[in-house]
Amino acid sequence: MLIIKDIHGTTEPLSDFTGLEVNEEVNGDFSINLVALNTERNKHAYPLLQEESTIEWSDHEFRVKKITQTPNRKVVSLANHVFFDLIGHRVYDIFGGSKTVDECFSIVLTGTGWTYEVVDDIDPQLLFNSGEDNVLALIRQICDTYECEVKIEPNKHLRIYKQIGANDDFQFRYKHNIKAIKENVDTTKLATVIKGFGGDGLEVTYTSPNASVYGERHAEPVKDDRYTIPNSMIERLKRELTDVPEVSIEIEEVLLDFSPNLGDTVWLIHEKLGIEFQTRIMARKDKPLLKGKSTVTLGNRPNRLTDILTKTKIEIDENKKEFRSRIEQTNEQIRLEVEEVNESIAAVNVRADNIILSVEQLDESIAQVDVKADNIQLSVSSLNSRMSSAESSISIQAGQITSKVSTNDFNGNTIASKINQSSTTITLDAQRINMLGITNVNNTLFVGENFRDSTPKGIYFRGNLGGVVITSPGIDSLYVGSGTMQFDTDISFYSGSVVDFSNATVTGINTTARFG
Repeated sequence: MLIIKDIHGTTEPLSDFTGLEVNEEVNGDFSINLVALNTERNKHAYPLLQEESTIEWSDHEFRVKKITQTPNRKVVSLANHVFFDLIGHRVYDIFGGSKTVDECFSIVLTGTGWTYEVVDDIDPQLLFNSGEDNVLALIRQICDTYECEVKIEPNKHLRIYKQIGANDDFQFRYKHNIKAIKENVDTTKLATVIKGFGGDGLEVTYTSPNASVYGERHAEPVKDDRYTIPNSMIERLKRELTDVPEVSIEIEEVLLDFSPNLGDTVWLIHEKLGIEFQTRIMARKDKPLLKGKSTVTLGNRPNRLTDILTKTKIEIDENKKEFRSRIEQTNEQIRLEVEEVNESIAAVNVRADNIILSVEQLDESIAQVDVKADNIQLSVSSLNSRMSSAESSISIQAGQITSKVSTNDFNGNTIASKINQSSTTITLDAQRINMLGITNVNNTLFVGENFRDSTPKGIYFRGNLGGVVITSPGIDSLYVGSGTMQFDTDISFYSGSVVDFSNATVTGINTTARFG
């Protein structure tokens, strides 16, 4: 008996039907088809059987997608498991980094009504830019990344395996438990040469040993800037390349006391055809109403969710997308980046020998911190619309600290000032140095390079009407050599002061000198 539920939630049992067929594949199709009869016993359920209604069988629910109606029957040619309704759920956020498969399924299934359990031990992986997609597509991505398989269980429950099925040395043997064999060989995707293009100009080519059998057939190249190491890219190319024909063998079971399950590893033996090898059950087609009519498909081609209707194309208008982020990892570095489209970029670049943190406002300014074991660089630069630029930086080393501010105008002229501090010396280099407030010189203040410096020097004491006081206690002296000492106000020398004009020429005294 089947249970029909329409889109309004009304349920009724469907008693009279024929041709029930259940199709299930590893990481692929799970659907049913049947013919419902318009009988007295079906008078309540028959009207409910419409497109988008669900059919419950063996605790699984299937949603009607293709249905044809005649006066006396309805042919349901396709009813997909409600698992595929997850194509209508969407994850809008981006997630990534080093995560377990459990964490990934927790993120993508939240709010969907589905539960899950991870059965096998599956190693964590580093994800890049996951999210912003429908849940079904994200599950496909997770399965591809973690190389795992999903088993759809009743009551909206998923079980996650490294590989579905058992390996009990079960044998399918001609004239023993199979009675027909149909072999399908597909060379559509066959290729023997593939190129890979990675970051930092990496370009590698992998040629399969089967090129000597099938000749050189080039596959679509792989372009992925995350790869900068040739060996890593080669491993990726090997996974992408289909260098052997995809073979599937469909066999019809006879009545067995035991029938292997989907995903089981089995032996196929056919003495007459010289067949004896171990393979997997990749698909089953069960006919519950017909004894001994079930068929299984054995093959070397792993099914992916992309092989069925779950592969959808979602167009994204990049002009409307405000933010995007990405994580890049190679053997040399990890880079995290968040971009406000056409506005700014914030990035963290982690290497073995340094860490760089930067924020860039496109065509305007850049702020950056570069941390090394022996040096820390902090810098800010700005570029305006007239192509003039300004930059400031601080370099911190174990023995010194250097800070610099420079400006390049649109004529190419550079104006810069710099402060260099070591454990013994502070050097100020600028066109003008302003010292505001009280300035103390503990020992000697030199003006000029040395005593042989013949260029005139000047010290100007500029004050208001309150005057300027020069205090030189003890035996300290103020020397004015060939330069000029100019006072714009009255000068007072207090009691005990000695003013020595010996061997000096005093000219143009227009002010009053008071002594004592």
